Amino acid sequence: MKKSLVLLTAVLLAAPFARAGQTYIAQTDYKHQERQEVAPPTPAEDLFRRGEWQFDAFGAYAFTGSENERVIGDHAWGGGIGVNYFFTRYFGLGVEGLLLNTDGNVTGSTAGNLIVRLPIESARVALYVYGGGGVVFNGSDLDADDFDDAADRVDDNNRSRDVEDVLFEGHIGLGFEYRISPRVGLFSDVRYTWVESDHSDYVLIRTGVRFVF
Repeated sequence: MKKSLVLLTAVLLAAPFARAGQTYIAQTDYKHQERQEVAPPTPAEDLFRRGEWQFDAFGAYAFTGSENERVIGDHAWGGGIGVNYFFTRYFGLGVEGLLLNTDGNVTGSTAGNLIVRLPIESARVALYVYGGGGVVFNGSDLDADDFDDAADRVDDNNRSRDVEDVLFEGHIGLGFEYRISPRVGLFSDVRYTWVESDHSDYVLIRTGVRFVF
Protein backbone atom coordinates (compact mmCIF):
# COMPACT_ATOMS: atom_id res chain seq x y z
CA MET A 1 0.00 0.00 0.00
CA LYS A 2 2.79 2.37 0.92
CA LYS A 3 4.58 1.63 -2.36
CA SER A 4 1.40 2.49 -4.27
CA LEU A 5 1.08 5.82 -2.46
CA VAL A 6 4.72 6.69 -3.17
CA LEU A 7 4.34 5.85 -6.88
CA LEU A 8 1.13 7.89 -7.20
CA THR A 9 2.77 10.87 -5.49
CA ALA A 10 5.76 10.70 -7.88
CA VAL A 11 3.44 10.63 -10.93
CA LEU A 12 1.47 13.64 -9.71
CA LEU A 13 4.63 15.62 -9.05
CA ALA A 14 6.13 14.83 -12.48
CA ALA A 15 2.98 15.65 -14.49
CA PRO A 16 3.40 19.48 -14.50
CA PHE A 17 6.99 19.18 -15.68
CA ALA A 18 5.95 16.83 -18.48
CA ARG A 19 3.24 19.23 -19.65
CA ALA A 20 5.70 22.15 -19.52
CA GLY A 21 8.20 20.20 -21.59
CA GLN A 22 5.57 19.34 -24.20
CA THR A 23 4.49 23.00 -24.38
CA TYR A 24 8.11 24.13 -24.85
CA ILE A 25 8.69 21.56 -27.62
CA ALA A 26 5.43 22.57 -29.34
CA GLN A 27 6.37 26.27 -29.20
CA THR A 28 9.85 25.52 -30.51
CA ASP A 29 8.43 23.48 -33.41
CA TYR A 30 5.94 26.28 -34.23
CA LYS A 31 8.67 28.94 -34.28
CA HIS A 32 10.83 26.71 -36.44
CA GLN A 33 7.99 26.19 -38.92
CA GLU A 34 7.25 29.92 -38.87
CA ARG A 35 10.86 30.70 -39.77
CA GLN A 36 10.79 28.19 -42.61
CA GLU A 37 7.62 29.70 -44.11
CA VAL A 38 9.08 33.22 -44.46
CA ALA A 39 10.13 33.61 -48.10
CA PRO A 40 13.33 35.51 -48.90
CA PRO A 41 12.78 38.96 -50.46
CA THR A 42 12.68 39.03 -54.27
CA PRO A 43 15.58 41.10 -55.67
CA ALA A 44 14.51 44.20 -57.61
CA GLU A 45 14.95 44.11 -61.38
CA ASP A 46 17.91 46.13 -62.63
CA LEU A 47 16.82 49.20 -64.56
CA PHE A 48 20.04 49.46 -66.59
CA ARG A 49 21.14 46.07 -67.87
CA ARG A 50 23.75 44.35 -69.97
CA GLY A 51 22.51 43.29 -73.42
CA GLU A 52 19.68 45.82 -73.73
CA TRP A 53 18.48 47.32 -77.02
CA GLN A 54 17.27 50.94 -76.99
CA PHE A 55 15.08 52.67 -79.59
CA ASP A 56 15.11 56.49 -79.36
CA ALA A 57 12.75 59.15 -80.71
CA PHE A 58 13.80 62.72 -79.99
CA GLY A 59 13.36 66.38 -80.74
CA ALA A 60 16.46 68.49 -81.40
CA TYR A 61 17.63 72.09 -81.35
CA ALA A 62 20.91 73.22 -82.92
CA PHE A 63 22.58 76.62 -82.58
CA THR A 64 25.90 78.26 -83.36
CA GLY A 65 27.80 81.52 -83.18
CA SER A 66 27.11 84.57 -85.31
CA GLU A 67 30.04 83.75 -87.61
CA ASN A 68 28.38 80.56 -88.84
CA GLU A 69 27.74 80.83 -92.56
CA ARG A 70 26.99 77.23 -93.60
CA VAL A 71 25.13 74.03 -92.76
CA ILE A 72 22.52 75.23 -90.22
CA GLY A 73 22.67 79.05 -90.20
CA ASP A 74 22.28 80.53 -86.70
CA HIS A 75 19.90 77.91 -85.29
CA ALA A 76 17.47 75.18 -86.33
CA TRP A 77 14.77 72.86 -84.94
CA GLY A 78 14.26 69.24 -85.87
CA GLY A 79 14.19 65.67 -84.65
CA GLY A 80 15.37 62.15 -85.28
CA ILE A 81 15.54 58.51 -84.28
CA GLY A 82 18.29 56.23 -83.01
CA VAL A 83 19.15 52.67 -82.00
CA ASN A 84 21.63 51.71 -79.24
CA TYR A 85 22.94 48.39 -77.95
CA PHE A 86 24.73 47.96 -74.59
CA PHE A 87 27.09 44.99 -74.73
CA THR A 88 27.96 45.59 -71.04
CA ARG A 89 26.10 47.50 -68.35
CA TYR A 90 28.43 50.46 -68.89
CA PHE A 91 29.41 50.50 -72.59
CA GLY A 92 27.26 50.68 -75.69
CA LEU A 93 27.20 51.52 -79.40
CA GLY A 94 24.57 53.52 -81.24
CA VAL A 95 23.50 54.90 -84.62
CA GLU A 96 21.16 57.82 -85.29
CA GLY A 97 19.54 59.87 -88.01
CA LEU A 98 18.60 63.55 -87.66
CA LEU A 99 16.78 66.18 -89.76
CA LEU A 100 16.83 69.95 -89.12
CA ASN A 101 14.75 72.71 -90.68
CA THR A 102 17.29 75.30 -91.84
CA ASP A 103 15.71 78.41 -93.39
CA GLY A 104 13.19 76.42 -95.42
CA ASN A 105 15.66 73.69 -96.39
CA VAL A 106 16.32 70.35 -94.72
CA THR A 107 19.75 69.58 -93.28
CA GLY A 108 20.31 65.99 -92.30
CA SER A 109 22.95 63.99 -90.51
CA THR A 110 23.71 60.37 -89.77
CA ALA A 111 26.21 59.32 -87.14
CA GLY A 112 27.56 56.49 -85.02
CA ASN A 113 28.28 56.78 -81.28
CA LEU A 114 30.30 55.12 -78.53
CA ILE A 115 28.44 55.51 -75.20
CA VAL A 116 29.87 55.23 -71.67
CA ARG A 117 27.14 55.02 -69.01
CA LEU A 118 27.13 55.34 -65.21
CA PRO A 119 23.88 53.91 -63.74
CA ILE A 120 22.58 55.17 -60.38
CA GLU A 121 19.88 52.58 -59.66
CA SER A 122 18.61 54.17 -56.43
CA ALA A 123 17.74 57.39 -58.31
CA ARG A 124 16.51 55.57 -61.47
CA VAL A 125 19.04 57.68 -63.39
CA ALA A 126 22.03 57.00 -65.63
CA LEU A 127 24.61 59.63 -66.53
CA TYR A 128 26.48 59.13 -69.81
CA VAL A 129 29.09 60.59 -72.12
CA TYR A 130 29.21 59.80 -75.80
CA GLY A 131 31.15 60.62 -78.92
CA GLY A 132 31.35 59.64 -82.54
CA GLY A 133 31.20 60.85 -86.09
CA GLY A 134 29.21 60.82 -89.30
CA VAL A 135 28.14 63.07 -92.15
CA VAL A 136 26.05 66.22 -92.53
CA PHE A 137 24.22 66.87 -95.80
CA ASN A 138 21.74 69.19 -97.52
CA GLY A 139 18.64 67.02 -97.62
CA SER A 140 16.85 69.36 -100.04
CA ASP A 141 19.52 68.94 -102.74
CA LEU A 142 21.19 65.55 -102.30
CA ASP A 143 22.41 63.21 -105.01
CA ALA A 144 24.99 60.46 -105.52
CA ASP A 145 27.65 62.93 -106.74
CA ASP A 146 27.71 64.55 -103.30
CA PHE A 147 28.78 61.26 -101.72
CA ASP A 148 31.38 60.74 -104.46
CA ASP A 149 32.86 64.17 -103.71
CA ALA A 150 33.05 63.31 -99.98
CA ALA A 151 34.88 60.06 -100.79
CA ASP A 152 37.32 61.96 -103.02
CA ARG A 153 38.13 64.37 -100.18
CA VAL A 154 39.28 61.44 -98.07
CA ASP A 155 42.14 61.00 -100.59
CA ASP A 156 42.63 64.71 -101.29
CA ASN A 157 41.88 66.96 -98.31
CA ASN A 158 42.60 70.09 -100.36
CA ARG A 159 39.44 69.73 -102.44
CA SER A 160 36.93 72.56 -102.01
CA ARG A 161 33.86 72.23 -99.78
CA ASP A 162 30.55 74.09 -99.78
CA VAL A 163 27.11 73.87 -98.22
CA GLU A 164 25.86 71.56 -100.96
CA ASP A 165 28.48 68.90 -100.17
CA VAL A 166 28.22 65.90 -97.90
CA LEU A 167 30.47 67.01 -95.04
CA PHE A 168 32.15 64.85 -92.42
CA GLU A 169 31.52 65.66 -88.74
CA GLY A 170 32.70 64.56 -85.30
CA HIS A 171 31.06 65.23 -81.94
CA ILE A 172 31.27 64.67 -78.20
CA GLY A 173 28.60 65.19 -75.57
CA LEU A 174 27.08 64.29 -72.21
CA GLY A 175 23.59 63.62 -70.91
CA PHE A 176 21.33 61.76 -68.51
CA GLU A 177 18.47 59.28 -68.69
CA TYR A 178 15.60 58.76 -66.23
CA ARG A 179 13.88 55.36 -66.26
CA ILE A 180 10.12 55.57 -65.73
CA SER A 181 10.09 51.76 -65.83
CA PRO A 182 12.56 49.05 -66.90
CA ARG A 183 11.19 49.43 -70.47
CA VAL A 184 10.67 53.19 -70.86
CA GLY A 185 12.99 56.13 -70.18
CA LEU A 186 13.34 59.85 -70.82
CA PHE A 187 16.68 61.30 -71.89
CA SER A 188 18.32 64.60 -72.69
CA ASP A 189 21.85 65.43 -73.82
CA VAL A 190 23.98 68.16 -75.33
CA ARG A 191 26.96 67.85 -77.66
CA TYR A 192 29.42 69.93 -79.65
CA THR A 193 29.76 69.07 -83.35
CA TRP A 194 32.79 69.84 -85.51
CA VAL A 195 32.12 70.08 -89.26
CA GLU A 196 34.83 69.95 -91.94
CA SER A 197 33.81 73.32 -93.32
CA ASP A 198 34.77 76.77 -92.03
CA HIS A 199 32.35 78.46 -89.61
CA SER A 200 30.02 75.45 -89.53
CA ASP A 201 30.45 73.94 -86.05
CA TYR A 202 27.33 73.85 -83.89
CA VAL A 203 25.87 72.73 -80.56
CA LEU A 204 23.04 70.19 -80.60
CA ILE A 205 20.54 69.49 -77.81
CA ARG A 206 18.41 66.33 -77.93
CA THR A 207 15.45 65.45 -75.70
CA GLY A 208 13.27 62.41 -76.18
CA VAL A 209 11.80 59.07 -75.12
CA ARG A 210 13.67 55.76 -75.03
CA PHE A 211 12.12 52.30 -75.40
CA VAL A 212 14.21 49.46 -73.94
CA PHE A 213 14.13 45.75 -74.90
